[in-house]
Amino acid sequence: MRLASPIGYQASYDTESILEAIRFGKQNGFQAVELHLLSPNFQPEQINSAERCAIRDENFILLFHVPTNFSFFIDDKIRLATIERLKEYIDFAEELTAYAITVHLGRSMPLATQGKILRTWELWYEQEYERLYSSIKDIGMYMQDKRLFFCIENTSEMRYPLSYEVLESLLPELPLYLTWDIGHSNTLDHDEKQREEAFFLRFLHKVKNVHLHDNWGKIDEHNIIGEGNINWGYYLELLDSKERVLILETRPRELAVLSMKRLLNVWHHNNKLTK
Repeated sequence: MRLASPIGYQASYDTESILEAIRFGKQNGFQAVELHLLSPNFQPEQINSAERCAIRDENFILLFHVPTNFSFFIDDKIRLATIERLKEYIDFAEELTAYAITVHLGRSMPLATQGKILRTWELWYEQEYERLYSSIKDIGMYMQDKRLFFCIENTSEMRYPLSYEVLESLLPELPLYLTWDIGHSNTLDHDEKQREEAFFLRFLHKVKNVHLHDNWGKIDEHNIIGEGNINWGYYLELLDSKERVLILETRPRELAVLSMKRLLNVWHHNNKLTK
Protein backbone atom coordinates (compact mmCIF):
# COMPACT_ATOMS: atom_id res chain seq x y z
CA MET A 1 0.00 0.00 0.00
CA ARG A 2 1.31 3.43 -0.95
CA LEU A 3 1.44 6.43 1.31
CA ALA A 4 -1.43 8.79 0.55
CA SER A 5 0.67 11.84 1.42
CA PRO A 6 2.96 13.25 -1.26
CA ILE A 7 6.61 13.11 -0.13
CA GLY A 8 8.99 15.98 -0.81
CA TYR A 9 12.31 17.42 0.23
CA GLN A 10 13.49 20.88 1.24
CA ALA A 11 15.77 22.78 -1.16
CA SER A 12 18.04 25.47 0.28
CA TYR A 13 21.78 26.12 -0.01
CA ASP A 14 22.38 23.17 -2.34
CA THR A 15 20.18 24.35 -5.22
CA GLU A 16 20.73 27.08 -7.82
CA SER A 17 17.17 27.64 -9.05
CA ILE A 18 13.55 26.64 -8.53
CA LEU A 19 13.52 24.72 -11.82
CA GLU A 20 16.62 22.78 -10.73
CA ALA A 21 14.91 21.98 -7.42
CA ILE A 22 11.86 20.64 -9.24
CA ARG A 23 13.90 18.55 -11.67
CA PHE A 24 15.99 17.06 -8.88
CA GLY A 25 12.75 16.12 -7.15
CA LYS A 26 11.32 14.45 -10.24
CA GLN A 27 14.55 12.58 -11.01
CA ASN A 28 14.68 11.14 -7.50
CA GLY A 29 11.08 10.09 -7.02
CA PHE A 30 9.82 12.99 -4.93
CA GLN A 31 6.36 14.46 -5.48
CA ALA A 32 7.00 17.86 -3.89
CA VAL A 33 9.70 20.35 -2.95
CA GLU A 34 9.76 22.98 -0.22
CA LEU A 35 11.82 26.03 -1.22
CA HIS A 36 13.56 27.77 1.67
CA LEU A 37 13.45 31.52 1.08
CA LEU A 38 16.68 32.04 2.99
CA SER A 39 18.25 31.23 -0.38
CA PRO A 40 18.82 34.28 -2.61
CA ASN A 41 18.16 31.99 -5.58
CA PHE A 42 14.47 31.68 -4.71
CA GLN A 43 13.65 35.34 -4.06
CA PRO A 44 10.69 36.74 -6.05
CA GLU A 45 12.85 39.50 -7.51
CA GLN A 46 15.14 36.89 -9.08
CA ILE A 47 12.38 35.03 -10.95
CA ASN A 48 11.21 36.65 -14.19
CA SER A 49 7.85 36.07 -15.86
CA ALA A 50 9.18 33.46 -18.31
CA GLU A 51 10.68 31.45 -15.45
CA ARG A 52 7.43 31.70 -13.51
CA CYS A 53 5.53 30.24 -16.46
CA ALA A 54 8.09 27.44 -16.79
CA ILE A 55 7.80 26.65 -13.07
CA ARG A 56 4.02 26.40 -13.29
CA ASP A 57 4.30 24.21 -16.40
CA GLU A 58 6.33 21.65 -14.44
CA ASN A 59 3.09 20.76 -12.59
CA PHE A 60 4.98 19.83 -9.41
CA ILE A 61 3.86 20.39 -5.82
CA LEU A 62 5.63 23.46 -4.43
CA LEU A 63 5.84 24.66 -0.85
CA PHE A 64 7.72 27.66 0.52
CA HIS A 65 9.46 28.30 3.84
CA VAL A 66 9.73 31.92 4.96
CA PRO A 67 13.19 33.09 6.17
CA THR A 68 13.68 32.24 9.83
CA ASN A 69 14.83 35.76 10.77
CA PHE A 70 11.23 37.00 10.72
CA SER A 71 9.56 37.85 14.04
CA PHE A 72 6.12 39.04 15.14
CA PHE A 73 7.40 40.11 18.57
CA ILE A 74 9.63 43.04 17.62
CA ASP A 75 9.29 46.83 17.35
CA ASP A 76 6.08 47.73 15.54
CA LYS A 77 7.69 49.46 12.55
CA ILE A 78 9.94 46.49 11.87
CA ARG A 79 7.12 44.03 12.57
CA LEU A 80 4.75 45.75 10.14
CA ALA A 81 7.45 45.88 7.47
CA THR A 82 8.01 42.16 8.07
CA ILE A 83 4.31 41.48 7.51
CA GLU A 84 4.36 43.42 4.24
CA ARG A 85 7.33 41.38 3.02
CA LEU A 86 5.55 38.22 4.12
CA LYS A 87 2.55 39.21 2.00
CA GLU A 88 4.87 39.61 -0.99
CA TYR A 89 6.10 36.07 -0.41
CA ILE A 90 2.50 34.86 -0.14
CA ASP A 91 1.59 36.52 -3.44
CA PHE A 92 4.67 35.02 -5.10
CA ALA A 93 3.82 31.53 -3.84
CA GLU A 94 0.19 31.97 -4.89
CA GLU A 95 1.25 33.02 -8.40
CA LEU A 96 3.32 29.84 -8.69
CA THR A 97 0.27 27.81 -7.54
CA ALA A 98 2.16 26.59 -4.47
CA TYR A 99 0.43 24.34 -1.97
CA ALA A 100 1.62 25.92 1.29
CA ILE A 101 3.93 28.46 2.85
CA THR A 102 5.44 27.94 6.32
CA VAL A 103 6.51 30.57 8.84
CA HIS A 104 8.10 30.65 12.29
CA LEU A 105 6.54 33.11 14.72
CA GLY A 106 9.98 34.53 15.54
CA ARG A 107 11.53 34.74 18.97
CA SER A 108 10.56 37.15 21.68
CA MET A 109 13.66 39.22 22.42
CA PRO A 110 16.03 37.99 25.20
CA LEU A 111 17.31 40.03 28.14
CA ALA A 112 20.06 38.60 30.38
CA THR A 113 19.79 39.29 34.10
CA GLN A 114 21.66 37.69 37.01
CA GLY A 115 22.64 34.55 35.15
CA LYS A 116 19.30 33.84 33.48
CA ILE A 117 17.50 34.88 30.31
CA LEU A 118 14.16 36.66 30.40
CA ARG A 119 12.08 37.10 27.26
CA THR A 120 10.14 40.25 26.49
CA TRP A 121 6.87 38.29 26.55
CA GLU A 122 7.56 37.52 30.22
CA LEU A 123 8.12 41.19 31.00
CA TRP A 124 5.40 42.79 28.87
CA TYR A 125 2.87 40.03 28.31
CA GLU A 126 -0.06 42.17 27.13
CA GLN A 127 2.05 44.13 24.65
CA GLU A 128 3.58 40.97 23.17
CA TYR A 129 0.20 39.25 23.07
CA GLU A 130 -1.31 42.15 21.13
CA ARG A 131 1.59 42.23 18.67
CA LEU A 132 1.28 38.54 17.94
CA TYR A 133 -2.52 38.51 17.83
CA SER A 134 -2.78 41.47 15.47
CA SER A 135 -0.02 40.08 13.22
CA ILE A 136 -1.57 36.64 12.84
CA LYS A 137 -5.08 38.04 12.44
CA ASP A 138 -3.85 40.44 9.73
CA ILE A 139 -2.30 37.54 7.81
CA GLY A 140 -5.36 35.36 8.34
CA MET A 141 -7.58 38.05 6.85
CA TYR A 142 -5.14 38.41 3.94
CA MET A 143 -5.38 34.66 3.24
CA GLN A 144 -9.16 34.62 2.88
CA ASP A 145 -9.15 34.73 -0.92
CA LYS A 146 -6.06 32.54 -1.37
CA ARG A 147 -5.77 28.89 -2.40
CA LEU A 148 -2.43 28.68 -0.61
CA PHE A 149 -2.23 27.24 2.92
CA PHE A 150 -0.46 29.57 5.38
CA CYS A 151 1.17 27.31 7.99
CA ILE A 152 2.71 28.12 11.37
CA GLU A 153 5.50 25.78 12.49
CA ASN A 154 6.20 24.44 15.97
CA THR A 155 9.47 26.13 16.80
CA SER A 156 10.36 27.30 20.33
CA GLU A 157 8.35 30.53 20.17
CA MET A 158 5.13 28.65 19.42
CA ARG A 159 5.44 27.20 22.93
CA TYR A 160 5.16 30.54 24.73
CA PRO A 161 1.86 30.54 26.67
CA LEU A 162 0.67 33.59 24.76
CA SER A 163 1.37 31.85 21.43
CA TYR A 164 -0.88 28.94 22.35
CA GLU A 165 -3.56 31.43 23.42
CA VAL A 166 -3.39 33.34 20.15
CA LEU A 167 -3.42 30.23 17.96
CA GLU A 168 -6.25 28.56 19.85
CA SER A 169 -8.26 31.75 19.38
CA LEU A 170 -7.55 32.35 15.68
CA LEU A 171 -7.09 28.89 14.13
CA PRO A 172 -10.81 28.00 14.32
CA GLU A 173 -12.02 31.21 12.70
CA LEU A 174 -9.47 32.10 9.99
CA PRO A 175 -7.73 30.28 7.09
CA LEU A 176 -4.62 29.61 9.14
CA TYR A 177 -2.91 26.21 9.22
CA LEU A 178 -0.02 24.32 10.80
CA THR A 179 3.30 22.74 9.93
CA TRP A 180 4.14 19.98 12.39
CA ASP A 181 7.89 19.42 12.67
CA ILE A 182 8.23 15.96 14.21
CA GLY A 183 11.93 16.40 14.93
CA HIS A 184 11.21 19.55 16.93
CA SER A 185 8.58 17.81 19.05
CA ASN A 186 11.01 14.98 19.78
CA THR A 187 13.51 17.30 21.48
CA LEU A 188 11.05 18.35 24.21
CA ASP A 189 10.90 16.99 27.73
CA HIS A 190 7.99 14.71 28.61
CA ASP A 191 5.45 17.30 29.80
CA GLU A 192 6.18 19.85 27.08
CA LYS A 193 6.08 17.17 24.39
CA GLN A 194 2.72 15.94 25.64
CA ARG A 195 1.37 19.49 25.61
CA GLU A 196 2.59 20.14 22.07
CA GLU A 197 1.30 16.85 20.71
CA ALA A 198 -2.07 17.39 22.38
CA PHE A 199 -2.29 20.76 20.63
CA PHE A 200 -1.52 19.23 17.22
CA LEU A 201 -3.92 16.35 17.73
CA ARG A 202 -6.65 18.85 18.60
CA PHE A 203 -5.96 20.73 15.37
CA LEU A 204 -4.92 17.76 13.22
CA HIS A 205 -7.28 18.86 10.45
CA LYS A 206 -5.25 22.07 10.23
CA VAL A 207 -1.91 20.29 9.66
CA LYS A 208 -1.07 20.67 5.96
CA ASN A 209 2.71 20.29 6.04
CA VAL A 210 4.87 17.88 8.07
CA HIS A 211 8.64 18.23 8.50
CA LEU A 212 10.50 14.95 8.95
CA HIS A 213 14.05 14.54 10.28
CA ASP A 214 15.54 12.48 13.09
CA ASN A 215 17.36 13.15 16.37
CA TRP A 216 18.10 11.49 19.69
CA GLY A 217 15.69 13.60 21.73
CA LYS A 218 18.10 16.24 23.01
CA ILE A 219 18.88 18.75 20.25
CA ASP A 220 17.52 19.60 16.81
CA GLU A 221 20.07 17.64 14.74
CA HIS A 222 18.20 17.21 11.43
CA ASN A 223 19.58 13.69 11.02
CA ILE A 224 18.50 11.32 8.30
CA ILE A 225 15.60 8.99 9.11
CA GLY A 226 16.84 6.18 11.35
CA GLU A 227 19.66 8.17 12.95
CA GLY A 228 17.63 8.92 16.07
CA ASN A 229 14.90 7.55 18.33
CA ILE A 230 11.70 8.81 16.69
CA ASN A 231 8.94 6.23 16.25
CA TRP A 232 8.29 6.84 12.55
CA GLY A 233 5.72 4.08 12.27
CA TYR A 234 3.49 5.86 14.78
CA TYR A 235 3.71 9.22 13.03
CA LEU A 236 3.16 7.81 9.54
CA GLU A 237 0.02 6.03 10.71
CA LEU A 238 -1.18 9.22 12.36
CA LEU A 239 -0.37 11.73 9.63
CA ASP A 240 -0.66 9.91 6.30
CA SER A 241 -3.30 11.74 4.27
CA LYS A 242 -3.65 13.15 0.78
CA GLU A 243 -4.56 16.40 2.58
CA ARG A 244 -0.99 17.01 3.81
CA VAL A 245 2.54 16.89 2.42
CA LEU A 246 5.50 15.17 4.10
CA ILE A 247 8.74 17.14 3.69
CA LEU A 248 12.09 15.52 4.45
CA GLU A 249 14.14 18.27 6.05
CA THR A 250 17.55 16.61 5.82
CA ARG A 251 20.39 18.39 4.07
CA PRO A 252 22.08 18.29 1.63
CA ARG A 253 19.37 17.05 -0.68
CA GLU A 254 21.10 13.72 -1.39
CA LEU A 255 20.44 12.80 2.24
CA ALA A 256 16.75 13.49 1.69
CA VAL A 257 16.80 10.80 -1.00
CA LEU A 258 18.21 8.31 1.52
CA SER A 259 15.71 9.48 4.13
CA MET A 260 12.83 8.86 1.72
CA LYS A 261 14.01 5.30 1.07
CA ARG A 262 14.18 4.64 4.80
CA LEU A 263 10.80 6.23 5.42
CA LEU A 264 9.18 4.07 2.74
CA ASN A 265 10.86 1.02 4.27
CA VAL A 266 9.13 1.84 7.55
CA TRP A 267 5.79 2.02 5.76
CA HIS A 268 6.26 -1.16 3.73
CA HIS A 269 7.72 -3.31 6.53
CA ASN A 270 4.98 -3.08 9.14
CA ASN A 271 6.24 0.22 10.50
CA LYS A 272 9.70 -1.12 11.38
CA LEU A 273 12.85 0.55 10.12
CA THR A 274 15.11 -1.61 7.93
CA LYS A 275 18.22 0.27 6.82
